[in-house]
Amino acid sequence: MAKEKYLRLGEFLVKEGLITPAQLETAINTQRKESGRLGEILIKLGMIKEDQMVMALGKQLGISYFTSGTSMLKPTPDMGLEELIPNDFAVKNAVIPLSRTLRSLTVAMADPLDIMLLDNIKQITGCQVNPVIAIKSDIIKAIELFYGKDAMLSQAVSDSYDRKNVELAENRPSAEIQELSLDKLAALAEEAPVVKLVDLIIQQAIEEHASDIHIEPFKDKICLRYRIDGKLYEIPPPAKYLHLPILSRIKILSKLDIAEKRLPQDGSIIVKIHDKPVDIRVSTIPTIFGEKVVLRILDRSNIIINLTQLGFSQAMVEKISKVIESPYGLVFVTGPTGSGKSTTLYAMLNQLKARLKILLRLKIRLNIKLKGLINCR
Repeated sequence: MAKEKYLRLGEFLVKEGLITPAQLETAINTQRKESGRLGEILIKLGMIKEDQMVMALGKQLGISYFTSGTSMLKPTPDMGLEELIPNDFAVKNAVIPLSRTLRSLTVAMADPLDIMLLDNIKQITGCQVNPVIAIKSDIIKAIELFYGKDAMLSQAVSDSYDRKNVELAENRPSAEIQELSLDKLAALAEEAPVVKLVDLIIQQAIEEHASDIHIEPFKDKICLRYRIDGKLYEIPPPAKYLHLPILSRIKILSKLDIAEKRLPQDGSIIVKIHDKPVDIRVSTIPTIFGEKVVLRILDRSNIIINLTQLGFSQAMVEKISKVIESPYGLVFVTGPTGSGKSTTLYAMLNQLKARLKILLRLKIRLNIKLKGLINCR
């Protein structure tokens, strides 16, 4: 596999069975006469489809291939991506920014071998570029959708209240903001812009494969952070005056008491993203500048449900199975954040669930046989 990356594109396409050696020879002869890229000539001659070419190029270079048929070729909202790469530059070069993590920018492009374009993107954004590959027509459609809806996307954060509410909140003393009545606070939390903002924060975290969302208030700002692969990354936060409505909205979703501010609380939310259920545990704790909230994201679709797939030795799997199937006793699962405690517990529970299903089926069959014997008598 390592050597495939060093094959020329034509040789790689032949090796993958996408074109024949004769077709490659014809395309090379055409390239000598007309000049141009070999891939474009193969597509022009009808020897290979555009999506096949892009997939093969991505495989050869070890670059992810994104299509418009999924949510992958959709920029993450509320990250200021439209400011990093302007609309005219995106259209001219057929590139679209998808997400940003610290100084790394993921960009979809039709030609990831264009070194000059990669360097230009790096210069205008100040970020290291992580290219992914997509069909040019799909990128153009994604550009039209993203930049055409720019105002609507930005409205969820920058326009989280109407201007009158913003001015009132900005001019109101912080002590007065803290003393908002419960009715008023609940009403603010249910306003459409606040609902949309909380939904975007959670959706973006799930799409970035974050394990936690941290929302922490300070004297004059909110700190919004995602934990991705064990590391915390700061995300552009909403305005300080939005802290209480956001917190109240999260409390309402997780069925916590919005009136309780001095004691820690724990709750949970179940959301659906792209028809996949995602469990979210919610924990709040009081701090000197207000309540801090942490949301732990548990994506069920990403959880390995088999103990044998978790890296345990066969002897350890047998020992764990014996212990969890015991009718009494206690099992401790310990470790630091991100070590796999929840995944291990899910695997244990699924093993017990599978065993219970088998026992239930046997019980049903036994009951049927017993009824048959009774009827025969």
